[in-house]
Amino acid sequence: MTRFMTARRRQTEASVQVVQIDIHERLDIDPVRTSELFSNFGEQGARGLIADTLADLQQSVERLRSAVDHTQTGQVSEISAEIGVVAASMGFWSCARIAGDLRECARPGHTSHIPAIVERLARSLTTAQSVDWRNPDQSG
Repeated sequence: MTRFMTARRRQTEASVQVVQIDIHERLDIDPVRTSELFSNFGEQGARGLIADTLADLQQSVERLRSAVDHTQTGQVSEISAEIGVVAASMGFWSCARIAGDLRECARPGHTSHIPAIVERLARSLTTAQSVDWRNPDQSG
């Protein structure tokens, strides 16, 4: 997995203060699966299905955030499992992998990483909304 991190810094006399960190993770989308979606559902149908699925996944992220806020690791595991299944069925491997990471972190002793991984999932979904799903290899 490739990650690029950039930081904007503001110089002060004695130190450097980081004011923003942007993390960009390359999306992994299965072009064969997306091609099948367009073949099976047509242009408009596939784009609608993808948009609806991404919206549903965004709602699942909100459910994850609520579960994290209420320290419900069982819920985090269940919701991330659902996300993984849906994402894999669409060929959105990045999202499916991140959901697997969340399930791993929902185990006792690993929960401190959950909030960061939920935000990683949210960023991935936000990026996916700007992808040309007809040609995912040539998008972000």
